[in-house]
Amino acid sequence: MKKILLVEDNSANRLLFSRIFSSLGYICICASDGQRALHTLEDNPEIACVFSDCQMPILDGPGLAQELRQRRGAKFPILLYSSFLSAKELEELKRKGASAVLSYPLTPALVKKHLTHYLSDT
Repeated sequence: MKKILLVEDNSANRLLFSRIFSSLGYICICASDGQRALHTLEDNPEIACVFSDCQMPILDGPGLAQELRQRRGAKFPILLYSSFLSAKELEELKRKGASAVLSYPLTPALVKKHLTHYLSDT
């Protein structure tokens, strides 16, 4: 089973996404901010993908994406999500290293589509 690192500061959202990932056959590991995510990735090099909120304390999703690109390279899947994104913000997130950027509502079908796409070759 592939492991996904969920980076989310809202506990209700962590529970929701954890259940979605589990129902899709993935193991979910959680971190509540980008800084903790970096430590979690160091301790779990087998993590295949990061699924992260954009707006978090300490280190946000875009900052995490930039750091992960340096540490894990261009092919490592980084999926960011947010409740509202303008076209300019969307392009900025991709420039900072996001493999994909998703907006709410995040349905299980949408999550599955992106995870299948980015994890099919790993």
